[in-house]
This record gives sequence, structure tokens and C-alpha cells, in this order.
Amino acid sequence: MAFGPIFDIKLTGLKALFDFAKRAPADFKKAQMTVLNDLGFMVRRSVIGTISQKMKVRNRAFVSSRVQVTKSTINHPTVKIGSVATNRFSAWLEQETGREPARNRIASLIARGGTEAGQIKKTARMQGEFPSTKDFQDARGGDPGNRIAMMIRTFDEAHRKEPFIIDEKNSGFPPGLYKLKGGYKTVGTMKYPRLALLQTFDKKPKAKRLPWMREAKDLVLQHVNLQVLWDNAIKRVLGR
Repeated sequence: MAFGPIFDIKLTGLKALFDFAKRAPADFKKAQMTVLNDLGFMVRRSVIGTISQKMKVRNRAFVSSRVQVTKSTINHPTVKIGSVATNRFSAWLEQETGREPARNRIASLIARGGTEAGQIKKTARMQGEFPSTKDFQDARGGDPGNRIAMMIRTFDEAHRKEPFIIDEKNSGFPPGLYKLKGGYKTVGTMKYPRLALLQTFDKKPKAKRLPWMREAKDLVLQHVNLQVLWDNAIKRVLGR
């Protein structure tokens, strides 16, 4: 979202502002830049507040770092406010636009330390490369069930603690990121290592529509006194 030059003030103030622009165009541009930047940071604070109040926020510092302002300059009188995306973060576009999330991964409670409010543990994140059932293609007959069984047995014998991927559909195991949980499950006379599901790959998270940018901007424009913003900006520029 961006704001251009703003003149939404009372007519008496507007005339004085035009007179000032004619009389001191260089100072006017500086004041205009100041007003836009002040307004931009007001919207940024409003965005952070809106997201924190209406979304499930697990890391407030992360929210603050993702909402950024590109400041206005004298020669480019526009201030931009928005969220910054990364390879693993969509910048809340699903909530703002209502579109379907691009990723199809959902973290489990185990991955979040047993609580919905928890952040995903570092050891449960999709960072780096993980072995998967595709690395066990030579299991008896190449059967998916055999590949999974061989992989689990291999990792259990090696006492592996790091996660691994099961990506076989219709195998009884939802495609996802797993780790050995510890202990065994007895079925008949057989014992099988217990697994913990960290992330599923076959479902997309459902994002509730929340036009957070529009709400935050509207909240600021409902309460801001632009006359005061301009007066203060001019005083700062003139050193009063």
C-alpha cells in the first residue's frame, strides 16, 4: 500500500498550504515528505496491532520485523507500507486476499512443543534435505510398504534422531515429515518403532480472510488529524 501527496484538510488550512508551497517550494517538499513518513509509520503501527489482535501470533518480534516502511523522499513523494515475504513466509497474503495458501504443509502439535500457540521447533522445520522413502527403492519388489518398513527399520537400528520424510500415498502413513518417537508398538508378535508426525504434506492450511492492511489503514485515516500533521511538519522544517 502507498500514499501519495495528501491534502485532505480543512479549506482554510488548504489555502495556507498552497500559499506556503508557492512561497517556499523546497520547504514544502520537505514538509510533504515528513507528513507522508509520519503517516506511513502510523499505518505500520496499526498493521502490527491489527495482526497481533486478530491473528494467532506466535512471535511478536517476527511480526514487527516483517511489516516495513519504504520512506518517502523529496523527489519521490510516496511512502510504501507492507509486509515482506520470504521463501517460507507468504507475508499474510492469504489473509489479506483470501486466496488459497501456496504451501500444503501443516505442523502438528508435537512440532510446536505440544501447544497450538507454540512456534515450530527448529528440529521440526523443513530446512535442508531429509532422507525419504525414495532413497529405499530397492526394498523387496519396490513396494511402498516395504520401502517404508525398510527405512524405519534402518533408522531405528541406527538410533536416528533427525526427521525423515514418508512420501508414499495410500500407504497408511499420511505423507509428511516424521521422526522416531521412541519405544515400540506391539502388533501380535511383532514390534514396530513408534513414529511422531511433525508436518503433513497432504493438506493446505485454512486461512481466515482478514484484510489487515485495509483495516489498519482505515483505522489510521479515521483518527488522524492531518492538519496537525502538516502544522508539525512545517514547524520541524522551518526549525520552529
